[in-house]
Amino acid sequence: MNKLILSTIVVTMLTSTASWAKSTHRDPVIWAKVTHVEPITRVVSQRSPQRECWNEPVRYKERGNYTSSPSGAILGTIIGGAIGNNVSRHRGAGTVIGAVIGASVGSNLSREGYARSDRVYYKNERRCQIIESVDYQQTIAGYNVWYRYQGNEYQTQMDHHPGKKIRIRMRAEPY
Repeated sequence: MNKLILSTIVVTMLTSTASWAKSTHRDPVIWAKVTHVEPITRVVSQRSPQRECWNEPVRYKERGNYTSSPSGAILGTIIGGAIGNNVSRHRGAGTVIGAVIGASVGSNLSREGYARSDRVYYKNERRCQIIESVDYQQTIAGYNVWYRYQGNEYQTQMDHHPGKKIRIRMRAEPY
């Protein structure tokens, strides 16, 4: 039993040491001179709602009250009585009936437009609406970078500006 535990510990240590050595092995970092940098641009649309308001005149009509002028009824009574007196065989009854009908007609006529006082006025009211505006902006999406290493020119793309030097990783791999 002790031999089994001891052998398990030894195998575990050997495999963990090998994997540790593999993970800590790094390729050497080498610096290369940047010769040219070009930004890669793209156009981005940005929508934004904006509230637009203005003052607008609005027409209002206020219905007026009837004025209580008795002139229509009085004039209708006189005209109706005169007509009833001349048309009827019975002058007294014709005059009374004509006066009553004339008073009613004169009162209605004066109430339907002649004595009504409607008021029309305008009032400024604020109106608003939402308008969506679109703004276009040019943004930098990355950089095309040219660099020189051991007399050769290389190109790569980066998401940030590299500056004057760029770190490169060189690997020696068999064919």
